[in-house]
Parts: sequence; C-alpha cells; structure tokens
Amino acid sequence: MVIILLAAFLVLTRWGPVDLEHLRARRAFGQLIRAARQLYGRHWRPMVLIALTAIPIVGGAQYLAGLPGTGTPGALAVSDLLGTFARPIALAIVSALVIVFVRSLVETGQAGLVDAWRGMSRRFWRVVAAQLLATLGVLLMAVTVIGIPFAISKLVGWSFVQQEILFSDKPIREAFRGSSDLVRGRWWHTARTVLFLTLITIVTGPMVTFALIFTPFPLFWINVIGSLIFALLIPYVALGYALLYLDLQARAETEPAKPRRSWRLWRPRSLGRVVSAPKPAAGG
Repeated sequence: MVIILLAAFLVLTRWGPVDLEHLRARRAFGQLIRAARQLYGRHWRPMVLIALTAIPIVGGAQYLAGLPGTGTPGALAVSDLLGTFARPIALAIVSALVIVFVRSLVETGQAGLVDAWRGMSRRFWRVVAAQLLATLGVLLMAVTVIGIPFAISKLVGWSFVQQEILFSDKPIREAFRGSSDLVRGRWWHTARTVLFLTLITIVTGPMVTFALIFTPFPLFWINVIGSLIFALLIPYVALGYALLYLDLQARAETEPAKPRRSWRLWRPRSLGRVVSAPKPAAGG
C-alpha cells in the first residue's frame, strides 16, 4: 500500500517541459522538481559555494547549542532548546542566500554570490526572527497533540515567509499574512512539494550516515560525508521553495486567493439592515 501511494505521489504529475528562462511560471510538481535540479546544475558553482558556507554555519550553531549541555540538568534543557532553534536559524541564513540569488535572476537575469550575501545581510534580522517565530509557532501547536493538524496546516501556509521578506521587503507580520494568502486555495498543490522537499531535508542525511556505517570508513569521516551531502542539498531545497513561490505567484495572477475564513460563530441579526428613521409624532 505504501509503495502504491509513493508511486502515485511521484508518477501522477507532469515532468516536462522545463523552462528556466521564465522562472515565474506555473509548474506541475514534477516540473518543479526537475526545474530546481536543472537550475542547480546551471549555477552549480555559486550553489556549491553557498552549500559550503552551510557547513560552518550549521556546525557552529550546533557547537554553540552544545556548550550549555555539560553542566546541570537545567543546562541540558537550555542546550536542547538551543539545539532546536540553532538549526532552523542556520538553515534560514543559507536558504536566504539562495532566495536572493533567484530574485536577482528573476529581476535582472544575472546573479552572483556577493550580491546574494549583500541582499541577505540587509534583511538578516527579519529573516532570522521570522524563521524563529514560524518554528516556534509550529512546535507549540504540535506539542499539544490535538494541534497537530493545525501545525501541519501552518507548516505549509508559512513556507514562504522568507520569500515574502526577501522578494517584497515586507515586515514580519505582513510576510506571514502574505504567505498564508498565497497558499490559500492552493494548499494541496503546495503541500505536495513542501512534503517532498521536507523529506529530502530530514531523511537523506541519516540514510547516508546509516549506509556508511557498514563501510570501513572511520566514524569521523562518516559524519563529515553525511554533513557534506546534507549541505549540498540545502541549495536544492531552497531552489525548490523559491520556484514553488514563483509558481504560486503566477497562479495568483489568474486565480485570486479565496477570502480569509471568518471564525465568528454568530452574527448579529441587525447587521446589514437599514434602520428606518422614526416617524414624527402626530401633531408635531
């Protein structure tokens, strides 16, 4: 059954053609996956350099998160908390570089690593704060168990907060609202790609590390190889999100988003009625 669902997930889509000249365009799931791979290959030099910057960023974040873990149980709790948020912050920085790179391609047709760093640094704190808020919000909903469906919904709905900040220069609150508006009415189309890219991020590293355990490589080199592969995948995942964001923008131009759902449980019966003016008293 699982194999059938997996085959349907991957096969029931359109894989071509792939157009890299017009990045803001509607694409099926398969076209998005192929376009991200081909865009990575076309700009592999800056993508690899961005990927290599992920190693000290992610490694440094993990190191800092582990520092408090050598003391009391309270310090261990602080270490776990830092570890939870250190990785999203590091990934947000690396992903932001790719987003700015794609934005330059859309706007000018050219992009460079220096310009990507410059564009990311201008909105650095907003990007990091937005990623922290999104991660914290999803975690708080998920830990309640009954809030897991809402966590999944927001995980997809808030997938483009960084893009809203870096493409449109929106403040954090407007970025969350803009991302939700973009996804509304196109949730399933978005969720399919988000799920695929999330699985790549979560599963690939552990799978490679597990496979290398059965080789004669020392444990140190197994960790190095696993980290390197994970780092090289970050730009691909970020490219996938950026192309999906541009796809949703293209869809929004012809398919306006559905209005926000009202959570008001009741509505006064007097709303919308025209109140007639009182009649003048007789003999007045």
